[in-house]
Amino acid sequence: MNNVFDINRFGKVLGFDAKKYFHNFGLTLAILCAIPIFMWVLTLVFEFTLLAPIRAGIIYLCTTIAIIIGPAKAFGDINLKREGVRFAMLPASTFEKFLSYTICCLFTIVIVLLGSHAIDSLLTVLPFGGFEKYIQNFSIMDNIKMLLNDTVGFFSDEDLTEAEAASAFELMQNIGRATDVSNIVGLLFTTGLFMLGNLFFQTHKTAKTIVVMLVVSFVISNIVQIILISSGDPISSYIIAESDEPDFVGISALVKRVTIIPIIINAVLTIGIYIGNYFKMKSLKY
Repeated sequence: MNNVFDINRFGKVLGFDAKKYFHNFGLTLAILCAIPIFMWVLTLVFEFTLLAPIRAGIIYLCTTIAIIIGPAKAFGDINLKREGVRFAMLPASTFEKFLSYTICCLFTIVIVLLGSHAIDSLLTVLPFGGFEKYIQNFSIMDNIKMLLNDTVGFFSDEDLTEAEAASAFELMQNIGRATDVSNIVGLLFTTGLFMLGNLFFQTHKTAKTIVVMLVVSFVISNIVQIILISSGDPISSYIIAESDEPDFVGISALVKRVTIIPIIINAVLTIGIYIGNYFKMKSLKY
């Protein structure tokens, strides 16, 4: 039998972890998924419209909250001396335990995003309430573009030429792609960080990990700023001073460059964090 990975053995440990996950965290997940219902009731009672971009942001916030509290709430006893022995005695390799732990924690993202988005869509179907438009897929930037077009006619503004409108649209697409990728990497990074905090700390797991995350974020933001400043090309260099008209093509090129650096740094750190999770789990002692 393979000592690293066996599908039957892995299936058993995944089933064990999934039961534990939903037993400890299921009610919290249900509440977070149901947040759109609460918001919809507020629009009904106070008679106002809650725009799709705002609802998309709320769903993203709920997802972030879920992945922050999830590891400690679902698997808080994984590294405790008394309770953790049960985990240590599971007939599975470290890799199988790590993979099961990772799948369960990452599944939080899927549950909250899909669950809350589905509920939001069902509420939008209703002929009453303040959910007048659907959230456009999972891209927050898609909804921002829709908001710009609906409220100020950004892409059909009479002050813009056809070429400028096309360039502006391309700029928004570049920002949207970068934002979507950054959000995905950010969710994976945050999940991995709180998984690691759950393995590393024995008390106040979430609070201590938040402190670590703030420190890491501060360091990363400063590194990114240093890289961008040292590479030159400030945004102002893409503005045409004579006409005060924005060079959308130039700004779009700049956006690509200033967004790809943080994404690459976060992606490398994310991979490192999951590797760290594996080795921390491997070194757990009870």
